[in-house]
Order: sequence, then C-alpha cells, then structure tokens
Amino acid sequence: MKLRQRGKLRSMTHPSGGVPDADREHRAAANRSRLDLVIAAALAVSAGTLTLLAIDRYQSPYPDNDVWFGADIPRLVMNLAELTSGQERTSVHPLAPLVYAVPVTFFRLLGLDGIDVVKAVMALTAAAWLAAVFLLGRLLGLPRADAVLLSAFAGCTAAAIFWMPIPETYPLGSLTLLGAFCVVALAEHRRLPEWAWLAASLSTFAITTTNWSLGLLAALRHLPWRRAVQVSVNALAAATILWGAQSVVFPDAGFFFEVKGETKYVAAKTEDHVTSAFTSLLFHTVVSPRVDVVETEEGANVTTFTSSVVLTAQGAPPRTQPWLGLIATGLWCVLLAAAVVLAARQWRRRVVQVAGLFLLGQLALHAIYGAETFLYTLNFLTGILVLISVAVTTRWRRPLLALVVAVTVTAAVTNLAELDRAAALVKQHGASDQGSGKK
Repeated sequence: MKLRQRGKLRSMTHPSGGVPDADREHRAAANRSRLDLVIAAALAVSAGTLTLLAIDRYQSPYPDNDVWFGADIPRLVMNLAELTSGQERTSVHPLAPLVYAVPVTFFRLLGLDGIDVVKAVMALTAAAWLAAVFLLGRLLGLPRADAVLLSAFAGCTAAAIFWMPIPETYPLGSLTLLGAFCVVALAEHRRLPEWAWLAASLSTFAITTTNWSLGLLAALRHLPWRRAVQVSVNALAAATILWGAQSVVFPDAGFFFEVKGETKYVAAKTEDHVTSAFTSLLFHTVVSPRVDVVETEEGANVTTFTSSVVLTAQGAPPRTQPWLGLIATGLWCVLLAAAVVLAARQWRRRVVQVAGLFLLGQLALHAIYGAETFLYTLNFLTGILVLISVAVTTRWRRPLLALVVAVTVTAAVTNLAELDRAAALVKQHGASDQGSGKK
C-alpha cells in the first residue's frame, strides 16, 4: 500500500506526470498576461500625457463654436464641466451622459473642476483607447513588439492626432468599437458567453447609435441567428432600462431614435459627398489633407453649423504637398492595399468579415450623412487597424512592419505640421468668432 502511494506521489510530482508541466504553462500564461497589461498601462500613460500636452498647446481655451470641422465642442465642454447642462443629443448618443458621469464624478472627487475635468476626461479616453489598440493587436495574434508598433501607428494617424485632444464623443465611441473588436478577436480563441456579445452590442450602441452596426454584425457572424437576434434585443432592452435611469438624473435627455433633428445632416450640400466619404476613409484617416477655412454658406449646409466659418477637409484630395506628405500618402497607399489583399485572403476569419462589412457600412452611411466626413475618421480607423493586424500575421510580416514604421514616421510629421496650421487657423478665424446657437 505504501509503495503504491509513493508511486502515485512520484507520478504527480515527476514531469512525466503532466501536472507540474500544466502548472508551469499556467504560470507562464499568467506572466504573459501581466506583461501585456503592464505594456498597455505604459502606453495608456503615454497617450494620456501627450493628450494633455496637446490640449494645452492647441485647444486651450477651446473654441466656443464648431469651427473645428463642425465638432460639437461647446456642448460637450458644457456637459462635462456641468453635468446638469443640456443633454439633448441623446437622440444619437443614447447613454453618453450616463457614461461620462462616471469619470466626471471621479475627477470631481479628486478636486478638479470646470475645464480641468474636461481635459482629464479627454486624456483618460485617449489613454484607454491606445491601450485597447495594443490589446486588440495581441488578441489578433501580433507579437508584443508588433502590437506596440501598431499602437504607435494608430496614435500618429490624422484621426488620433486631430481628434483625441478634442472634446467630442467620437474618441469614446471609437473606444467602444475597439472593445467590440476585441471581443470578436477573443472569440477566435475561445467560446464566449452570451453576456460578452451583449456587452459588445450595448457598448457600441451606448455612445453612437450608428456604431451599433458593429455590435449587430459581431453577434450575427458568431452566433446562430436566433441567438444573435435575442442578444441584440436584450442589448436594446438594457439600453432602454439604462436610459430610464439616465432620464431621472438628466431630465432633458431625450429618447434615442428620435431622429427628426438629424435630417439636416443627411445629404449635406457639399461638393461630392460620396467621393469625400471615400477619400476620408481611405486617405484622410491616416494622412491629413491640407485643411482650409470656408464660410459655412459656401462649404456646407448652413443649418448644421453655428459659426460663420469652419475648418474643413471635405472634398480635399489625398495629401501630396509638401514632399514628405506625398511620401506619407504613397507609403500609406501601399500599406493599405497590401493589408486589404492579405486580409481578403483570410476572409474566412470572422474578424475579417466583421471588419470589412463594418467599413463598407460606414462608407455607405457617410456617403449620405454628415456635413464633414473627417469628423468620423476615428470610427474608420478601428476597422483599418484590424485589417492591418491580420495582414501582419502572414508571411509578409517583415515588409509590412517596415511599411508600418515608415508610415508612422512620415504621417506623424505631416499630421503634426498640419495640426499646427489648423490650430493657427482656429486662432485666426474661430477663437473670437462667437457662435450664436447650438447644433
């Protein structure tokens, strides 16, 4: 009996027994996860710090109108600085007041007030966004170094540089899209419970109603259609319950899907909306065009703006000047074409299907909606990051990473120079141009 027990003990402790090997593998996986979280935290701190620096340099004080590409800066500044202010835009941003109330309350407990709360919320959003980009890359199969390069690329795009320091709902909306893509990527490795799909669907709907398309696509491509419909209905029911709680705190927060006021943004009178949407998605998202200042009567439907002039990239061609901008655009075209082709070869991967359909849906939507398509580039960027990540996991990894680095450097210099110029135009035309109303 004792000999048998000793034999069992040896089998449990000897490497051939399997248990110690499993323990070591479990510990190694835990260590890898901890290292990923440490890197994500470091990227988050970097993003938050750089955002605060950018805010102080370019947007302090914030313009008191929508001169910045039609961004609804005054409303969100007012909403974040004073939670009880008007929250009428819940028709398209259903639960944004409730979501923003959490960090605003936290920062107020820390002693911040007014515009400092606004800055802190935007920095926190940018921090979480860049950390999510890194984690998405890891979930899609990128090595750590590649995921860090992907994060650097994302942070240097025109979408990030022009919009992360700005009080708008689109950075937070883009964060929810990244979260949903993380769920889709994670589903390639393990079976997920229905609450994960419910959370992805609810979060994408909560900040911007049209972003719900990603939550719906994710459920439909991963679940049997009956379960996908049930998850989507449950997400809508949860949003309705949360809206009920929100309406108690914010009585002027209207019910979502009240879209009558949105008709003025449909088919806005710009030069060629379809071409502008296509150009913004493919080019302006990464390499900023040369922006311009136009009178709103000339540049867009006057009913959508409160300022007499507005910065615009609508209808602008891909960047070709100066020479570094031309190089950045050329390199980006090569990288994008390679990413699309290589991702298309892996079309059976559901994450590729979801990203491709999401981008096509965004293109179709903004071909007819929105006075300034550049406003939505952070949404476009999320799907593009998925395609690039999938392409980098192929045997073309090294040349693609070289392209990522080259685009990151050239686009960063080009975008920062254009941001300087745009900020100067705001100071010249926008800072003293008082808006007469609200969007």
